Amino acid sequence: MPSLELPLHPSETVTASVTVWDDTCSATWVGERAARWFSQFLGIRCSLVHMSKTLSARLTQPSRRPVRG
Repeated sequence: MPSLELPLHPSETVTASVTVWDDTCSATWVGERAARWFSQFLGIRCSLVHMSKTLSARLTQPSRRPVRG
């Protein structure tokens, strides 16, 4: 499989709503080349997105959140 080089900070021109652990947030689409690469590698149709600090706060998996009491 060919290697894939990605920008450290993708252009924020195309955004999409994505779901992470039942939370919906905004993310930047990395591009068609990355989508094709990951789809071929994983064997399912998918896209790669980037979540910058300006688009969304950091998410944690609900089952791994610290218990406060």
